[in-house]
Amino acid sequence: MGRMLRRVSQHPATAARPARGEHGGDAGPQSEVVTWRFDGAQAQRRAEARRAARELAAAGSYSTVTMAAVAKRIGTTRSTLYRYFSSKDQLLAEVARDWAQEVNEEFRRHRPSAANLSERVVNAFDRLIELATANPGLTSAILLAATSSDPAVPATLRSWPSTMDLYLETLAGEEQVENLDDIGMVLGHVLRSVLVGVVLTGQDRAEAM
Repeated sequence: MGRMLRRVSQHPATAARPARGEHGGDAGPQSEVVTWRFDGAQAQRRAEARRAARELAAAGSYSTVTMAAVAKRIGTTRSTLYRYFSSKDQLLAEVARDWAQEVNEEFRRHRPSAANLSERVVNAFDRLIELATANPGLTSAILLAATSSDPAVPATLRSWPSTMDLYLETLAGEEQVENLDDIGMVLGHVLRSVLVGVVLTGQDRAEAM
């Protein structure tokens, strides 16, 4: 598998440590949480693990994603997988980051055409709710992982712009908007609440909107 090259502050990966994000099961070898940069074959293996976790979640739910199942799907061992991710929750946090980036690229290519930002945000929420209702297993797995006690989860999500900040920047385009960060923080909480309603309490798209 090669060696981890060097310790850096920019990339939130982890060495093997207890899998507290598994909420009581599937714990891995113990070690401290550290930050590493992965290059070459290791980066490719991590990408494969993210794809496998996403497929497992999409086909099932949070409980379907285990480190053992991900390792089996990509042809490696569970102990090797823990070299790259501290827990399935940190792995799912990276899946969430990947998915948000894909959605944001879709917003870039097909930006809502409403005249003002508030209307574009409403249109964007409609698209996000449609995605959530179409992918309930993946959405619920990501939401549950986001509540993990694993410190690598918030570290992963803090290492890039928050999901709503990312979307707002794209939706605003060249428009100058005061207090955009504050707006993003509020709408981020709204989005999470909406998604919880959709995937955990069974709201339909109309109710969520």
